[in-house]
Amino acid sequence: MLRLGEEKLVRIGGRTRSENLKKYELKSLSRKEKTFNVTDADCRMRSVVAQLHACKEEMTELLKTLQMPLTWNEPNGGVNELFSTIGGNLHLNFEVRNSDGFVTLAKKNKTVDEEYLFNAWKEGKDCPSWLQDSIFWIDDPDFQNLWVLRHEERLDQLHRWKDFHLETLMATLENVNRRYDELSAEKANISQEIDSLVLSEARIIGATTTGA
Repeated sequence: MLRLGEEKLVRIGGRTRSENLKKYELKSLSRKEKTFNVTDADCRMRSVVAQLHACKEEMTELLKTLQMPLTWNEPNGGVNELFSTIGGNLHLNFEVRNSDGFVTLAKKNKTVDEEYLFNAWKEGKDCPSWLQDSIFWIDDPDFQNLWVLRHEERLDQLHRWKDFHLETLMATLENVNRRYDELSAEKANISQEIDSLVLSEARIIGATTTGA
């Protein structure tokens, strides 16, 4: 039919070796068609593809975050943010007061701050004497002295904190994954819409065994 001058044809199936037939393949025509309806669908397709890409990037970052160890400030605010969410006065276990304007230093001139104390607690070290005095005077029956925990108990507590802290991230990951599935379905529907519009303009539709 092509040799007789017919150009309104569409080929469906696997790749052809014929250079003359390649431009009549459905995928090629779908990309080249410029009617209003197809152009509109193509714009929607581009938007969906961009959103899919953004979802994949967000999922990748979330998965990286989920694999990060829990520290004082990471991930997403770390234990510091967790204590604010939980409420209470757990943060007093690692509170450094420098009201006199001086900075407390440890060995090798390391600044003693909340992160330094938290790392020492994780490693099973004893509570500094100056912090023990501060904790001793805390007048709250609900206060939990984390420094009295043995090393293995501290690690168990840390694991529980991480599970609690990552619950929100897991919920976010599930929402992003659900959105990705929805966009993938929308992409498939738009692709079928474009193919249908192209096929509706053809007078002859040829299909290989694979395409049929």
